[in-house]
Amino acid sequence: MVYLLLIILAVILIIWIYRYPFYGLIFMILVNSVEGLFPLTKGLTIGRFVGIFACIGWVNYLQKNGGIMFRLGKSKLIRSLWAFPMFCLFGVIFGKKPFDNVFFFLTILLLAIMAIMIESLVDNKRKLYLLLLAIAMSSVLISILPFADYFNIDLYSPLGVEHGFGTEGVRAKGLTNSSNSLGLDAAMGLFCVLAIINLKHRMLGNISLLVIALILIGGLLLSGSRTNLIIFIVFLFVFGGFRFAGPKRGFYSSLVKGGCLIAIGFLAYKRIPEELQDRFIFFGKNVQASTLDRAQFADDQRKNALYVFSRHPIFGVGLNGFRVNSHGAHDTVSGLLAETGLLGIFSFIWLVFSCLKKLYRSSIKCKKADLKLYYYSITLMASFIAILVGGWGGYTVYYNRWFWIVVGISSVIERWSLTLHIKQERLSKKMQLRY
Repeated sequence: MVYLLLIILAVILIIWIYRYPFYGLIFMILVNSVEGLFPLTKGLTIGRFVGIFACIGWVNYLQKNGGIMFRLGKSKLIRSLWAFPMFCLFGVIFGKKPFDNVFFFLTILLLAIMAIMIESLVDNKRKLYLLLLAIAMSSVLISILPFADYFNIDLYSPLGVEHGFGTEGVRAKGLTNSSNSLGLDAAMGLFCVLAIINLKHRMLGNISLLVIALILIGGLLLSGSRTNLIIFIVFLFVFGGFRFAGPKRGFYSSLVKGGCLIAIGFLAYKRIPEELQDRFIFFGKNVQASTLDRAQFADDQRKNALYVFSRHPIFGVGLNGFRVNSHGAHDTVSGLLAETGLLGIFSFIWLVFSCLKKLYRSSIKCKKADLKLYYYSITLMASFIAILVGGWGGYTVYYNRWFWIVVGISSVIERWSLTLHIKQERLSKKMQLRY
């Protein structure tokens, strides 16, 4: 009887996702937080399973909406995006073990399709708000288990998960497959919280978002992920710089909310175990040997990647083809050099530059005309810069879900800012003709 109900619910869910692909996209993001509870076969996850049906529904949605299909055909995003996945595919085909490594290409292809889906499905500000809120709540669902565990509240057992599943030594990993994944998800949620909190003016909404931020900061610190802590710190500095140079309207509100986040982070750091505090010391005589070893490991990987690049300069050795002492590429530079070659490097830089240009130009156009779009632009731009900095020595950015989410949203923001600019010009001409 239980299995029959599950099958009926699954069928209803599939039909719902097919009819409303945007909400399929939202659901795909939300289930990422509980994938650890439902292990499937290698390469298949609940999120990808949902994503397949959302993608099918999206194709049907495009067929029924000729105007959106026409707009997609002229998409600047596709023009800047297509090259990187294609050259990654070439690298896999001509690289080592193509049949074993094609899964990594499919990962990038699915992420790129997600970015295009975001561009076409997010057609109003409410949907953008819901998308960012869903990402934040997904990150909260991941972070709340280790956060509660710190206060001796066991949320693992009610889910049928052994307590040891959520830890890696002193570091927490929640329901993710690693502590670094927990840190990355928590940082991603914090990006969304900062984007949303500047749009809220009611006290209750701001307090709720600060509580969410506390849980996410707790998850980030308990994960012990040095790279993602650096990413969050860089994000705060870059966002603060953009906001300081921005409009005066709402500036003091942003200052107070930003100050609250920094205070929460400082107090949370003081409360975490001493072993984790020591992991986050990056300078001075008290730096842990593991921190220095990790930096040396990244340097050695880049040197080896440069050697591989000199032998395979065009396509590289293919995704996941670069191995040093059984370790794959642990940073973006090594991955691009060794696994994608010159064509992959240039197409990736083109994609990054295109995204940053869209967000920067949008922030200039919306600075006075639309404060909400301005906040979205600078938050996304600051987070994008932060993950690129973290990718220098921490992880491969092009496997990062947030990277592709920003790529997709950047085109949405650009489209809205252009529409806003055109409206302003028309209004200006009308005023000139009147007077």
